[in-house]
Amino acid sequence: MALPAEPFAERCRRAAAAAASLGVDRLLASDHGSVRWLTGRESEIGWGPLYPISAGTHVLLDLDGGGRIFCAEGEEEAGPAIDGLQVVTYPGYTVTPLRAYTSLKQLLNGGGRLAVEAHALPIALAPSAETVDAAPALASLRRRKDPAEIARIERAARVASVGQRTFRACAEPGKTEIEVFSALHAAMEKEAGTRVPVLPDLISGPRMALVGVRATAASRPATWPWPTWSYVSRVIGPTRAPRSAWASPPIRCAGCTRPVCVPSMSVYRC
Repeated sequence: MALPAEPFAERCRRAAAAAASLGVDRLLASDHGSVRWLTGRESEIGWGPLYPISAGTHVLLDLDGGGRIFCAEGEEEAGPAIDGLQVVTYPGYTVTPLRAYTSLKQLLNGGGRLAVEAHALPIALAPSAETVDAAPALASLRRRKDPAEIARIERAARVASVGQRTFRACAEPGKTEIEVFSALHAAMEKEAGTRVPVLPDLISGPRMALVGVRATAASRPATWPWPTWSYVSRVIGPTRAPRSAWASPPIRCAGCTRPVCVPSMSVYRC
C-alpha cells in the first residue's frame, strides 16, 4: 500500500514558527528524530552516523521555514528534495586527518540567537552565539501526528505484527534464541520490502527474571519449565511500533543447552 507524501516543507514552517516564539533568529535541529521529521533523512541502518568520520545530519532553519540541510559528502541524495531547503555538505570520510566537526562548525557559524536541541547537539559543534533549548517546543509539535505519520505508524505496527506471528510460529524445541530472532527479522524485512532496524528483546529461561517474570508451579504446567518473551520494535524514522508476545514451553536458550519454550497463542500488545 502506497504511503501518503510527507509535508516536510510545512513541518519546517511550523518548527520555524515555534522557534520564533522563543525569541531566536534561527533553529538548529540535530536530534535524529527531528531531522527525520523535518527532512525524511534517516541515519544509516543498524549503527547510525559514523562518528567521528561523520558529524551527522543537521537542519538549520530561518524563521520563514527555509534553510539548509548539513550532511557529509556522499549523502546529498539521502532524502527528498524540499522546497526552501538547500543541501550543504562537509568533508566526511577521508584518508587525511578527520575534520568533519571542524568543517561543519564553520558552516554553522552565524550571528543572532540560535535555538538548538541541547540534548542532541555535540559539544564539538556548540556555537559561539547565545542559544535557547528548543527541544520541548519541537517535541510538542511532533506530539500531534499528521495523516502521513499515522499511516507510517500503522505500517510499522503491521511489520511488527508479522515479526510476532513469526516468533510464535517458529519457536520450537532445539531452536536457539538467535535462530528465532533471525527468522522473525527476515519475515519483517520481507513484509516491509526494505531493510528494517529492529530493537529486539528475545529472552528465555532463567533470564526471564530480568523482566520480572519467575516461572512457578502455580503459573505454568509442570512440563513447561520456562516461558519465553519477545519484544519487537519496528522503527520507521522517529516512529516506533512495539509488539510483545509470550511463548511456552521449551526452546533452547542461546549460549546454553537449557530447554526453554515453544509458542502458545497468548499475545498482548504494548
